[in-house]
Amino acid sequence: MKACTQGSIDYFCGIYSTINAVKKACQKIRKFSYKEDCLLYQYLMQKLIDRGLISEVLHYGSSFSIMKLYLSDAKEYMNKEYNIKITYRQPFAHKKQSFDYIAKYVWCWLKRRNNSVIIRLKNKTIGDHWTVVTKCLPILQKLKLFDSYSYKELNTKYCRLKDLSSRTYIMEEGVILIKVHKKTITNI
Repeated sequence: MKACTQGSIDYFCGIYSTINAVKKACQKIRKFSYKEDCLLYQYLMQKLIDRGLISEVLHYGSSFSIMKLYLSDAKEYMNKEYNIKITYRQPFAHKKQSFDYIAKYVWCWLKRRNNSVIIRLKNKTIGDHWTVVTKCLPILQKLKLFDSYSYKELNTKYCRLKDLSSRTYIMEEGVILIKVHKKTITNI
């Protein structure tokens, strides 16, 4: 008998990766408890339900537009609950770059404080999946992951920007750079 895991029954990797990316980026600002993680999860799930999108995600996973909703909702929640500002962008969504260029860019981005990266990948092992990159090791050709599906790393030598059945496909639009800031209150 095999245990059920995230991804085997539900397709909420977009929510998990949003939470994990926020936690990763906030490491130097604030540590979050399990209860606080659960509250953010419940908030994001409730927003999904309120929008009538739960069935779509249950059956098909999170599209790019739904992922943007998660990030917008997390941004709102973190600002309200913890006075933490989140910014995010997709710099490769409309640019043609090589995979090596993107990997080096991610490597530089992750070396900076309070940053994290979400990527969307697709391969034979896990299908279509959102995950968080914690380290990019260009020399070793590895992306280390903080993943809800227990996927530890990707060998970048087998990653491509085109959907080839024998490779891991990284979607340019699915490379999302996240930065967090602790907001300061100034008296004017």
